[in-house]
Amino acid sequence: METVKTITLSTAIVVAFAIVLMIIQLILRKAKSKIDEDGKIQRSFCIWFVTLLLSGTFIIAKMVAVFSEAVDNIYKINPSGAVLESFKTGALFTGLSIVWLLLWYFIANILSVLNTGKRNEANEVAADNYVFFLIRGMVLIGLSICLLPVFEIILRAFLPGVQVLFYH
Repeated sequence: METVKTITLSTAIVVAFAIVLMIIQLILRKAKSKIDEDGKIQRSFCIWFVTLLLSGTFIIAKMVAVFSEAVDNIYKINPSGAVLESFKTGALFTGLSIVWLLLWYFIANILSVLNTGKRNEANEVAADNYVFFLIRGMVLIGLSICLLPVFEIILRAFLPGVQVLFYH
């Protein structure tokens, strides 16, 4: 069981991390086109990339902790079909993690407008306005960290339960 659990958790981590990197690439595609013209990575782009990656990593870490418990429960419930059920649960948890990251990315953008005003991300990267991305990134990281307990509750709602028999 431990070998299969290790392989399942490792696969879930790699897949979730790869998806987070692809989501970050999609988010940063306009800003990246400005960087490709100059050939130099600017501080603002680096700060925005790191804050997005940190936020995604915090969410993945919480997902992996709950997923580890889910795999244990799955093996207790049905040891014969546990591998397939583990991968199904891992796919569900990974999908919820990506939705959670995107949800708070968009809400952080709305909240950062209150402090910095409505600005074009590509223009701010071109101007190397790293303070703008520090503010925006800290809002995103703060939201992600503060709402991790809520995310854990949501993940636990999808956690397979073990029936405990009570004898009188």
